[in-house]
Amino acid sequence: MNKEYLKIIEVEFMHGVEEPWCNNQGVAILPYVLKDNEYHYLLTKEYNPLFKNKQISEYSTITGGIENNNHYQTVINEMLEETGIDIRNKKVKIHYLGKHYANKSSTKLWYFYGIDLSKFNLDLTKTYKGTGDNTIGEKEISARFVSHKKLNKTNDALSLATYGKLNLKNLIRFDNNINQKLDMILQILNEQKNNSNKSDETSWKD
Repeated sequence: MNKEYLKIIEVEFMHGVEEPWCNNQGVAILPYVLKDNEYHYLLTKEYNPLFKNKQISEYSTITGGIENNNHYQTVINEMLEETGIDIRNKKVKIHYLGKHYANKSSTKLWYFYGIDLSKFNLDLTKTYKGTGDNTIGEKEISARFVSHKKLNKTNDALSLATYGKLNLKNLIRFDNNINQKLDMILQILNEQKNNSNKSDETSWKD
């Protein structure tokens, strides 16, 4: 890698960080599967010594730096490297969810993506092994599916942000309020039944 990894910058009274190695851009990916009216989300696990003594979630978002300015190719590459799932040359729904900065001190621009893997017939109980990118951190990288309840408990900001964007765009809304919708449907059916009974009683009296 010829470019420096991190660069401290100063603009007026603010100090910040850039990441020249990836053109200061990255992708955050949250794949999901809809099965039996429930959504499951694929998160990755890799070794990061920076958080060795800190309490963080075991699994986090699939991420990667954009080295060639090709965002979709980066998404495809990161899926293979971090999960072992090959989405090349396959009809898969990749949803672009917008771009955002992670915080006030980092000028790295993150591009958010959701990937619908529902048609892949994946085993939701399996641990998926990534091919890695030949770095120590990704030597033992793996990924697992979690429920939306477990996802909601994570302290990984990028996972929650991508999950929120999917919800805002109504791409994964049904899992969160399925019981509410079923209750609403039953209520409508009961009201129709009651109105029908009342109508029959009125007709009989007439």
